[in-house]
Amino acid sequence: MIELNGVLNADTASKLEFTINQILEKGLSPNILIDLKKLSFISSAGIGVFIGSISKIRGLGGDIRFCNAGDEIIEIFSFLEMENFFKFYPSYEEAINAFN
Repeated sequence: MIELNGVLNADTASKLEFTINQILEKGLSPNILIDLKKLSFISSAGIGVFIGSISKIRGLGGDIRFCNAGDEIIEIFSFLEMENFFKFYPSYEEAINAFN
């Protein structure tokens, strides 16, 4: 699980991209859960990290799932017409169970 805090924008997106790539390169899991509970804002650059990673992740038989997203974060995904491209779950437990 990756827990995001604060703001995910052009300044912080590269760190997230590096983290996702490290997980995939180490073969830890092709399933990545992103906890958005403490995320206050995501820019298009932040969403771009997920878009850029998803084909590789799905090619490995995995997926990206999100949990604990606030209304503001869901609204941003919706504005960019990405809310149906990714799966969102209200809790950590529900997201983990959805992987099984």
